Amino acid sequence: AGLTNACPRRWCRAFCNTARSSGLRPETSDKGTVGFVVTPEATPPGSVTLDWSNSECGNASGTAGTDNISAGCYNSVGFSSPLCALIEGAAAVDETPHPTSPFRNVLGNISGQNLQNANLGSFETSGLDFAIDYGIDTDFGAVDVALTGTYLDSYEFQPFPGGPVLEMAGKFGIDPYQGDSSATFPEWQANLRLG
Repeated sequence: AGLTNACPRRWCRAFCNTARSSGLRPETSDKGTVGFVVTPEATPPGSVTLDWSNSECGNASGTAGTDNISAGCYNSVGFSSPLCALIEGAAAVDETPHPTSPFRNVLGNISGQNLQNANLGSFETSGLDFAIDYGIDTDFGAVDVALTGTYLDSYEFQPFPGGPVLEMAGKFGIDPYQGDSSATFPEWQANLRLG
């Protein structure tokens, strides 16, 4: 296929096709939520809210990403991965092909990776949202204390069918759903408000 190990994939510059894609289908999703609110009849007043949710999304629109495309194709036996079809070659992005490989440009870089949005991915996430609100009467007046937060139990993402399932909860790095954007997926997030 003309894809040789002339350079490590992270050092190869990929010239990509990011034109608007056609044929996107709606994403599909299922979500389940269970929650409750407790408001004790006590002084001072307060409440506790807990909500557990689980969401699944299929046909998620996005791209496989240059690293996934290159690695998936390069590491497959005989370049048999379906990701190899996303390397369309230098001619697809109006570059001069390499003399020994139409999949590389004249400089030897992998070229023409198709990064158009497609219905490739799926993800499943689950976690807990909570809120604690408590009022306190003091000599200086009433004070309201509110703690809200989220616990991310799991964020599993599969960038393309047959690809690896990535557990993102508690991680920092490239947002698999948004392509090459940096993101954090903290397990715990909270805000405390005094008013």
